[in-house]
Amino acid sequence: MGGCAAQHLRLPWGRPRGYACAVRALVLVAVVGLVALVGLACGDEPPAPAPFTVWAFEERTGPEGTDTPLAGAQISFDPPAGGARVLATAAEDGHATFAADFSAGGGTVSVFDRAHVLVSVIGASPSSAAARPNPLGKPASDLVLFAPRLDDAVRGASVELAGALKKRAVASSIDLSASGIPQLGAAETTGATYALRAPRARPFFLIGHESRNIASDPEKVENELLGSFRIDMTPLDADTTRDIDVSKASPLDVRVVHLRADFPSGPTRFGAGTRGAATVISADSKVLVAPIKSAQPSADGRGFDLQMYVAGTDISPERPLTRASLVARDGSRSIRVEPGIAGDGTTWSDFLTPPVVKESATPTSLTEPILLEDFPAGAELGIEVYAGTQLAWIILGSTRAPLDPVKLPVPLEVRLPALVAVSFVARADRVTLAPRGEIFRRTAFSHDVLFRR
Repeated sequence: MGGCAAQHLRLPWGRPRGYACAVRALVLVAVVGLVALVGLACGDEPPAPAPFTVWAFEERTGPEGTDTPLAGAQISFDPPAGGARVLATAAEDGHATFAADFSAGGGTVSVFDRAHVLVSVIGASPSSAAARPNPLGKPASDLVLFAPRLDDAVRGASVELAGALKKRAVASSIDLSASGIPQLGAAETTGATYALRAPRARPFFLIGHESRNIASDPEKVENELLGSFRIDMTPLDADTTRDIDVSKASPLDVRVVHLRADFPSGPTRFGAGTRGAATVISADSKVLVAPIKSAQPSADGRGFDLQMYVAGTDISPERPLTRASLVARDGSRSIRVEPGIAGDGTTWSDFLTPPVVKESATPTSLTEPILLEDFPAGAELGIEVYAGTQLAWIILGSTRAPLDPVKLPVPLEVRLPALVAVSFVARADRVTLAPRGEIFRRTAFSHDVLFRR
């Protein structure tokens, strides 16, 4: 009988034959272990942790100004291999440095400051940072993040401008927007008063449009513009009341621009009930340069014919963007943006298909993996988490991120309410705006999905 048979035969010294087999196995394991140790001693050591520097800055509120580091912000790093989270405090210049083995991929970085939107990046590594050069001249392998201010922080750094509106027509609507403020600086009202936020201690301007809806079909948009105007404002140091007589404000010349927006090719969510729109807005504030004139399904049923009223005014140093959108009945939407004011007759036929959370595997909690489908090939993943109407958390990914189940990091703080609305975003065709900033020409948003925190 040879070998290590399963039978436990009695040997002369009373131990089963299987015992001898086990002893030989242990000797073999010891030899293998010794060889492994010798190999490590000869240079086959695991990769040394690589340094990874993260920079945290406040998102600029316009093309001018300086970059403000978020000194004292909390920065977390979850290593690629799933090790323990590392926490650091941003230095005076906004940086913190971590170290990890990135041979297996990227980790997760989050930046938290109480006055700013929480920002996270999944798949973060020196190589992924180098694939997207930062605008501050930091080393290519460093990750530079910009956090927008929360609405409450914007309120604290701005002033309220409010007053009475004297309109041309009782049934008309007024769109009013202020330059120099990234959010909360716009108001739309059919009433006799308005209120919006304006920059503190800086000159700015207001642009307004008075219009009324003349469409008889609720599925279509048809607006008549009664007039567009501009009001240049001196710096305000406190909340201010300013009544506006629309008929006496400086009028703006207006021209009509025609556009066409074609539905994405292939399977689409843009069926019956889809709405279209086209406007010109500022890349730096909520200033509305061109309100929508009309939006009607095209005769061939493949998209929308759009018109907008373009006001003739220079908004520099702010930068205008032409923005066309398709919004499905369920709220999912696709947006096409182009720097400047699009030429008359422009057609866009490259809209992205909105991503979808796989219904058969829809999680109920943010801590569960999330499966996406219909995600456009080659697009980058973005995730927006809303607490009520406030954007509270931005998660940035890569083109690789949506291919696997998406696992969100554990938030750094408990600002989020028990129930949040989450939108999954596909972004493609990144464009740099001079002198600073960037946009994506094509973005598509899923409908809002409710999750428990």
